[in-house]
Amino acid sequence: MRCLVYPQPAAGAPPLPAHGGTSAGRMQQSRGAEDFAGLRGHQPADPPRHVAWKAAARQDGSAPLLTKQFAGANAEDVWLDWQALPPELDVEARLALLARWVLDAAAAGYAWGLRLPGTELPPGRDAYHVHACLKALALYESR
Repeated sequence: MRCLVYPQPAAGAPPLPAHGGTSAGRMQQSRGAEDFAGLRGHQPADPPRHVAWKAAARQDGSAPLLTKQFAGANAEDVWLDWQALPPELDVEARLALLARWVLDAAAAGYAWGLRLPGTELPPGRDAYHVHACLKALALYESR
């Protein structure tokens, strides 16, 4: 029997940054037009600035928090980039950190892309994209 083992996500990894980084940053996130598109249930990884605070203030405290969603080209696209990680990380630490960020980006509802040496997966946000990214990490071979 053959199977594929995904990298174990890093424990205690730094969170996804709320704002895009620069070329020296760990990740880059580009913003779109940021047109309000609606509300969804709040998830712990959502940035506090996206919480629908006015809606929360109207509740008696028993209703769950809601998060504002935005539409527009590249709204909330996150790039997980191998080359932007600290150079002192070894291959296994890089794979674990990227695996953690793939799962965190999916949980936050972001669209994210993955850049590895020799491989680039464009931004996506569905379960298929999660598995495609984790598969790329599992099959990565250092050169």
